Amino acid sequence: MLHSADFDSDPQARPAAAPGMPAAWQYLATADSAALSGTALLAVVPVALCMTDADARLTFFNEAAVALWGRAPALGDAHASVWPIFDGEGVPLPASKSGLAQALATREAVHGIEAMARRADGREIFFASDATPLFDATGSLIGAIEVVTDLTARCTAERQLRDSEAHYRHAVELNPQMPWIADPQGRILHFNERWCRFTGQTAEQALAKGWFGIANHEDLPGVLKAVELALTTGTPLDVRFRVLTHDGTQRWVRSRAAARRHDDGTIFRWYGSTEDIHDAVIAEAELAQAEERYRFAALATRDVFWDHDLVGDTIMWSEGMQDTFGHAITADTDVGSFWTSHIHPQDRDRVADSLDRAIRDGDARWTAEYRFRRGDGSYAQVLDCGSLLRDDKGRVTRAIGAMLDLSDRRQTEAELRLSEERLRLATAAAGLGISDYSVADNREHWSSELRRIFGVDATTPAGPETYFAILHPDDRPEAEDQHRRAIAGDFRHGFQGLRRILRKNDGALRWIATGGHVIHAPDAAVLRVLITVRDVTEEKLAQDAVGWAATHDALTGLPNKAAFQRVLEELVSSSIAPSSLLLVDLDDFKLVNDTLGHQAGDALLVEVAARLALDLPAGATVARFGGDEFVLTLPDVDNAAAVRLGESILTRLQTPCELGERKVDVRASVGVSTYPRDGEDASTLLQAADIALYSAKAAGRHAVLPFASAMRAGLQGQVSMLRLAREAIARGSITPYYQPKVCLRTMRVVGAEALLRWHHPRHGLQLAGTIAAAFDDPELASIVGAVMIDAVLADIRGWLDAGVPIGRVALNASPREIATRGYADRLLGAIATHGVPASAIEVEVTETALFGAGVEGAVAELAILRAAGVTIALDDFGTGFSSLSHLSRYPMDAIKIDRSFVAGLSNRTDRAVVEAVLLLSVALDTQCVAEGVETVEQLDHLRRGGCSLAQGYLFSPAVGADRFDWTATY
Repeated sequence: MLHSADFDSDPQARPAAAPGMPAAWQYLATADSAALSGTALLAVVPVALCMTDADARLTFFNEAAVALWGRAPALGDAHASVWPIFDGEGVPLPASKSGLAQALATREAVHGIEAMARRADGREIFFASDATPLFDATGSLIGAIEVVTDLTARCTAERQLRDSEAHYRHAVELNPQMPWIADPQGRILHFNERWCRFTGQTAEQALAKGWFGIANHEDLPGVLKAVELALTTGTPLDVRFRVLTHDGTQRWVRSRAAARRHDDGTIFRWYGSTEDIHDAVIAEAELAQAEERYRFAALATRDVFWDHDLVGDTIMWSEGMQDTFGHAITADTDVGSFWTSHIHPQDRDRVADSLDRAIRDGDARWTAEYRFRRGDGSYAQVLDCGSLLRDDKGRVTRAIGAMLDLSDRRQTEAELRLSEERLRLATAAAGLGISDYSVADNREHWSSELRRIFGVDATTPAGPETYFAILHPDDRPEAEDQHRRAIAGDFRHGFQGLRRILRKNDGALRWIATGGHVIHAPDAAVLRVLITVRDVTEEKLAQDAVGWAATHDALTGLPNKAAFQRVLEELVSSSIAPSSLLLVDLDDFKLVNDTLGHQAGDALLVEVAARLALDLPAGATVARFGGDEFVLTLPDVDNAAAVRLGESILTRLQTPCELGERKVDVRASVGVSTYPRDGEDASTLLQAADIALYSAKAAGRHAVLPFASAMRAGLQGQVSMLRLAREAIARGSITPYYQPKVCLRTMRVVGAEALLRWHHPRHGLQLAGTIAAAFDDPELASIVGAVMIDAVLADIRGWLDAGVPIGRVALNASPREIATRGYADRLLGAIATHGVPASAIEVEVTETALFGAGVEGAVAELAILRAAGVTIALDDFGTGFSSLSHLSRYPMDAIKIDRSFVAGLSNRTDRAVVEAVLLLSVALDTQCVAEGVETVEQLDHLRRGGCSLAQGYLFSPAVGADRFDWTATY
């Protein structure tokens, strides 16, 4: 259909060629009617065209205009009635602002007027108007012609690019933060650990340097200015700057903070966070450059009209050929070969084939997209649309159309894809899955990373139903509640959560951390909701493992001492009815370690732990208290029931335990205490059970004894000593100190006595007397002795390796230790292991070791040692049941005069004892060693009496191996 008011019937009505009129309009105005049908020509042009009279009433419009307007107005209607126009913000514009109205008003051509129009069907169209006034032969204004170019696609692409930028920006904002706290004056009080790892600074360094140690020196003035503004006005801080990171590189960060105020409005803290935005800053810079290129390209965009005479193979181009593609219009451009030669070689055959096919198939229109070479040799991506005109025989003789430069649009689309790809890569690198919900179209999109986390494929619908279906049932209510609140417009929860999912593809239980962000329109309406999901299973399992290890024994899997203390405290604080405590200690456990090895000992502890956990009352807890000691808490179990349970435990433990090819009988002693009878607090209750256990051990072992108050007076001190000894062993705090033995003839150091010392965590270095009870305990005496032997031999080996000339080093052996079968073999085995000569060792025993039922065994052990080259010294001679028969029956290499006699040399009686011992040593051909020499007078008396060796504070106190001087002379 043609829409014209006598444009063809009256050739005189054709517009005269006005000065400055575009070449296309000059062509239309001057073309001979016989050679050109005006309405036919304008009707097929694929660009919206319309013409009006001088009063802006429509006299012509083509089909492209009708398609663009969305309606077909009547000829004679006012141009302004076609559609209302608006500016880019949606504000209505008066009709006088249209391009055609301005052309009629100014009688000059108006180009590139951009606006927005709303069609009758409600669709918004962005367009550009180019209008030219028309004059008759006399120069009188008779109307105007307008070309309307649809810019909707370009504007949509620009909007999509802006949306993509917002999407990317908000996603980056979800990255982990680095919080900090400052006082009202801006002095930083706290940085978190992530900041220290990020910058490579310690917390002390970061706090000491403050803002001066944070910002790059070039950015520091701006940072300080922003901080000063925030401190002065109380407004939130938001500043970007560069920092030096742990690997020496500079990275951009963003630091934001808000003030926390007292009720009176004064600031008492600034709470802030810093985030790494380096990648985002780089991306923004690149995107800004891309946007700048796009903006300049869009400003230069011009459509190019053409008229191709296929018979004569000539083409007429509009001026856009030069403005848009940089080709000056000359005789060379008017031939068809110019067009085909400028099509990209890779596109040329395809374009020619599409045109030939359209002509051959009788099509009225032809469209192709291809690359067209510009004047500078570059290629533009163009969309070419034309109408094919045929003669009466159906042959195509002419084609009229327009070439649209799509380069900017394609570039924008490429940038949009690039931005989306950057977002995808950034989130994938961070291990973030993203759910993107668009409110406008009620659609939710899941990223590929999110689908991988959930274990769902691309065909699985994205939405809350799918998410809730894979959530662990215990975690589902909280997630559903957040969803309901979000639908109601409450987003304060931020979608924060740590939840479990059952991954769809393999059913694996995984932990996820979620967070969210809401994107608002300028009017505060919700546009999009972004939720990030990160698989934190490995982190959660690591945290749980650390937590478990802190409260459990690694060998048995039982709660450890620290966990037991909390259980006991809770038991005491919450018990109403009597509740009891069982302390179980294995008898002769050290013998298992010594004979079968520590691996067997560990296996025995694991088996005992398993047996203890069987058939316990409800609420009972079994814990490993340390070493071979276990403890049970029994809520609501009275003393009598607890004793019965202890007896059943002993019966259960009596079953031999198979350790490899050996069967081991397990025996134990049990102490029982009951709340509140035996103690009203945890410490007292545990002490009572410990005293009862010690009493069971002293009574012959393999027994269950409940605590009785009469036990406390006699055993409390010993129990305390035993507890200290066990703790010292467990901590490895026992160490030997050495007091030199001096030859009284040469006054040189010729030997040393190894004396036990141990380090208390609060009271420091302690003497052996503070754990004296341990030397009377069969198990502890052996353990302490073994620790001392190993430490002393290691020190001797160190002196020998250093080439130090050493003498004999004396080891003290307690009566319990000597009485233990195999003592000599264990000592000689340790000597051999360390590569120390037996002649370098002396064993000191007290007279007590030579009395009692076990004396024959002790003597046998000493004989083995003496035969191997180890010398034996009788310690503290004269303080016990001294008898000359001991010296004759049990040959000794040395006799030691006790310090009490040396200190009493000024007393006639003590002096007589010392002189008698000295004479006895000469008669028996043994060395005599005086202990506790502290004065010159004591030294002179001993030398005159023929004493061989002496030790005491006059020469040196006991010192560590690193301070002992074997070369000293006094």
